Amino acid sequence: MEIKITGRHQHLSAESQQYLREKLGKVAHLAERLEHAEVVVDATPDGERVEVIVQGPRGHQFVAHAEAAELRTAIDACEARLAAQIRAWKDKLSSHRG
Repeated sequence: MEIKITGRHQHLSAESQQYLREKLGKVAHLAERLEHAEVVVDATPDGERVEVIVQGPRGHQFVAHAEAAELRTAIDACEARLAAQIRAWKDKLSSHRG
């Protein structure tokens, strides 16, 4: 899965980018046909805001937003939300087929 990372009002360190890629890699294992992901990390007065949009098959999108004082906390929250959305989507597909 191709991942595009953008830092708004800040520069993301290589460590932060690697952490993001690792977390999105875990999400990619849930569904094998995910095409690409766009990540926007924004510095806010209260901390960090992370928005992730993952493009799935047949134009389906999975979107997660999280805001936290620390970047890793926001990334973890986005990963959990994306994983829940993908699992629900896969359950819906399997229930319609059976």
